Amino acid sequence: MSVSKSPEDWLPNIDISSNYQNIYPALGIHPWFVRNSHSLEDDLIRLDELVSSEHIKVLGEIGLDFAEEYLSTQSIQERYFAAQVELSAKRGLSLSIHCRKAFDAVLSELKENNIERAVMHGFSGSHEQAKPFIEMGYKLGVGPQVLNLQSTKYEKLVKYAPLDSLVLETDAPYSKFGSEMNLPQRLQAISERIAAIKMVSLEEVVSTSYNSARLILGLNNHDAE
Repeated sequence: MSVSKSPEDWLPNIDISSNYQNIYPALGIHPWFVRNSHSLEDDLIRLDELVSSEHIKVLGEIGLDFAEEYLSTQSIQERYFAAQVELSAKRGLSLSIHCRKAFDAVLSELKENNIERAVMHGFSGSHEQAKPFIEMGYKLGVGPQVLNLQSTKYEKLVKYAPLDSLVLETDAPYSKFGSEMNLPQRLQAISERIAAIKMVSLEEVVSTSYNSARLILGLNNHDAE
């Protein structure tokens, strides 16, 4: 899945996916970039048109970020997030969600709109904060952060969460691995780390995440493998 951060990304993202069979575009407005948008109404009209005409299955990356450096845009973040979640509910779309220090607000909006399929991208909360999302059937994105052996936070999360609630992520190239650029190839190491934590085979981790990803992408047995 290739997510978007702003309306300027939507058409290029669609173009990329049209050239690669197994890349699925997600369209949305990321909370960091809502300040650059000029009109919520215009953005939502265009987003709805593209979702319909391009057979988009996922809105993303959308969400809320209440970290200190983004609190000045909290109210506009909330308006954009609510509008995009409502569009998802209307069109039956999955969601890829960025959430930082806003778990209760995100969960409330998802429940209010009866959202069935969502990925909490790069989930950064504790296993206690993960619990209500797991209970709702949402997936938790696990990426290169789990490879940091100096932190037990992600190890505790992976150990707590059922395997079928986890999906593998690269977050490439934005999520750095130490001083190194992050690459999709790091999925191998991420998968191996999860397998070690949960004491299951690598094959089980990969196949479970694959099936969860297909569910999020709305793929059936007749779609691309």
